[in-house]
Amino acid sequence: MPISVMSSFQNAGHDESQLFTSRQIMVIEALRRGKANKQIAYELGMCESTVKAHIRHIMRKLKARNRTEVAMMVSSLFERLEHDRAD
Repeated sequence: MPISVMSSFQNAGHDESQLFTSRQIMVIEALRRGKANKQIAYELGMCESTVKAHIRHIMRKLKARNRTEVAMMVSSLFERLEHDRAD
């Protein structure tokens, strides 16, 4: 059963848990599911430009070059968090 991004970050107790705001975490969840900016904006009740700003800030924090790289980096982060929880 996959752990949601929100609970993983909030319950992690690692530096990563304070890396993103709650709205950025929601955007990251949508990015991981492959949603387009317009779709993310609709689902989260925000403007598409706000979604783009969140993605830009997420990319800057992760030093990612594109949204695909964000999804890959975040997925590997969750694998680490999941592994740490199992120990």
